Amino acid sequence: MENNITNPKRKLTISYVAALVVIGVLTILTQLIFHYVINMHSIDESIIDITREQIFLTERINNEANRLIGIEEEKEFSREMDNFKVLSSTWSQIQENLKDLEYSPIFPDAHIAEIRGTFQKMAPHYNSIKISNDEISKFYFDQREIDKESFELKINTIAAHKNDFQGYMEEISGLLKTGSELHKETVKKFQIGIFSANILVLLVLGLFIFKPVVSDISKHVNLIDKQNEEFEKLTSELIVTEEQTVEASQLLLDKNKELVSLKEQLESSLKSEQASKSEFEFANSELTSAYDEIQYKNKQINASINYAQRIQSALLPQLGFVEKAFPDSFILFKPKDVVSGDFYWFFQKDYKTIIAAVDCMGHGVPGAFMSLIGERLLYETVYIRGITEADIILNELHEKFKITLKKDITHNDDTLDIALCVIDNHPQRLELFGGLPKVEFAGARNPLIYIKDGEIHEIKGEKLSIGGNLRSGTEKFTKHVIELDTPARFYIFSDGYQDQFGGPGPRGKKFTKKRMMNLLLENKYMPITQQKDLLEKTLADWMAEAKEEQQVQIDDVLVIGFSVG
Repeated sequence: MENNITNPKRKLTISYVAALVVIGVLTILTQLIFHYVINMHSIDESIIDITREQIFLTERINNEANRLIGIEEEKEFSREMDNFKVLSSTWSQIQENLKDLEYSPIFPDAHIAEIRGTFQKMAPHYNSIKISNDEISKFYFDQREIDKESFELKINTIAAHKNDFQGYMEEISGLLKTGSELHKETVKKFQIGIFSANILVLLVLGLFIFKPVVSDISKHVNLIDKQNEEFEKLTSELIVTEEQTVEASQLLLDKNKELVSLKEQLESSLKSEQASKSEFEFANSELTSAYDEIQYKNKQINASINYAQRIQSALLPQLGFVEKAFPDSFILFKPKDVVSGDFYWFFQKDYKTIIAAVDCMGHGVPGAFMSLIGERLLYETVYIRGITEADIILNELHEKFKITLKKDITHNDDTLDIALCVIDNHPQRLELFGGLPKVEFAGARNPLIYIKDGEIHEIKGEKLSIGGNLRSGTEKFTKHVIELDTPARFYIFSDGYQDQFGGPGPRGKKFTKKRMMNLLLENKYMPITQQKDLLEKTLADWMAEAKEEQQVQIDDVLVIGFSVG
């Protein structure tokens, strides 16, 4: 009879493994679908941000155009006309990109048709503004004075169509935001579906694992009871015949004691198994509750960090502007975490181009907060106050940083390290005033490396961080000027690349600045746009070379390279 009863332990093991496989497959599928929906939502948010930027650019174009009317100096007119051309070109390019966008598959066809219909309604206003922009860009100072009435008419055309254009763009932004809300609803439905699937899996576990096991255990108990009944019957028969043979009776009594002991052991085993089952059910419930709480908190944290990363990315200069100013250039930017304490900065003002590599104290979320402060202070110093001298920019940044963090009161020790270059190579300025292209450099702890005539040079930054304590009350940042009679390549960077651990040896060692300079010098004839891949691959190989410990990225990495001349 024992051979016909299923082993409950073996059946429980097989069923439990099968349930784990089902849960694992469901979890992987859930993550893939969830990642896809979140990615689509992130793309829609970026498109909405671009439409808002286009509305702002339209207002700036109108303001810049009106400023051109009252300018009385030719030099100032030429400078403002250059700003107007840059704004007009950027505005037109963004508009063309918006019209050719591919929309999320979650958008209904009618919703997409409404967006495109709005673009068609907006087209006459866009074309009128664009034509006026192009015609205004062809004017120079003397021509404006000769044909001032025509010049003002084109500027008035921009103002006449600006509000209609912005109104349609607001309508498109609203439609896109409605589409984004559809994504959010999809995520909510997806979460409900996953919760229902988990409940279903738990029900299946109860029906097809624990219920059959309880049934098998009951069969074992019934078998033991039946054996006990047979034993008691046999004992009664032996007692009746006890007078016939004392020796046989004593033997049977001994056997009876052994069977009683066996029964007690079986009953004890059954109780122990039932207690283990209760403990398992309690532990499984606790684990499920803890897992759900961890998943929820992890989603909340990841959502917050990803949103912070979108904000930080929006403040970084657009790579298209950098590549337009420096066709032979690259930016290697690898945050240690989702958000970064390092950031790059780029701006053009008064025929000069300013580019900087900034390393804030810390990384991750604290470093990202510091990077937002640093970016705003640079913007205020260069754009608002109009300072374009490398050393004066750092001196102003140093004072503003201490004031912003209230260092005299809080004694805060947060600082910034920066390498900043001001490039003066505008063709029109060189043609008007003569001279050679030149690069100004000022640094706070971080250096400038440049290769000229086949030789590599280094200009070290000051041994003082932005916001740090001066060794003397008169100490200031120093400006270094490099005049270029031949082309040269320049490199500015944070300390994340050179401080990365890896290489041969049991625990690895730092890459070092010297090894980085040798790498650049050995590949000085390689196109600079390809050096980004070279630096990235070299660092990855360095981290993988350590034998005993797998190295991880310990800091944000930022390297900027560009050619001048």
